[in-house]
Amino acid sequence: MGLPKGSLNKKERGNTQQIFLDAGYDILGYEPGKESYKNLCIENDLEIEPKLCRPQDALRNLVRGWLDIAIIGEDWVKEKSTIRNSSAVRKIGDLDYGKTRLVIGIPKESTYTSLSDLFRANQWRDNPIMFATEYPNLTQ
Repeated sequence: MGLPKGSLNKKERGNTQQIFLDAGYDILGYEPGKESYKNLCIENDLEIEPKLCRPQDALRNLVRGWLDIAIIGEDWVKEKSTIRNSSAVRKIGDLDYGKTRLVIGIPKESTYTSLSDLFRANQWRDNPIMFATEYPNLTQ
């Protein structure tokens, strides 16, 4: 089972550890912000082998057969949907937490008020508009 490392296991955001505790699983090594690759285990159900994985890697690990099940953000499923065989992954539940909003940010001193403003003002540029994102497929 792939468990998310990072924001989906923060008390104020998602707290995946608490979901397991509430369900009666004694999960160790998964305290929010102190996840441990070495000490991670579910003491009262040794048939479940938990593995920490970055949310952006979970889909690939499922497709490759390295995981049987994973907790993953829907944003990453949509982003990685272009991966070969990603249709082999399907959602079987919704935990209804860890909402992610994608936004566009610009320097505070910028005069642009929308993405359209930026594109119109730079349509005749010789060099490309540079941007950075963790979600290149969704951005496209």
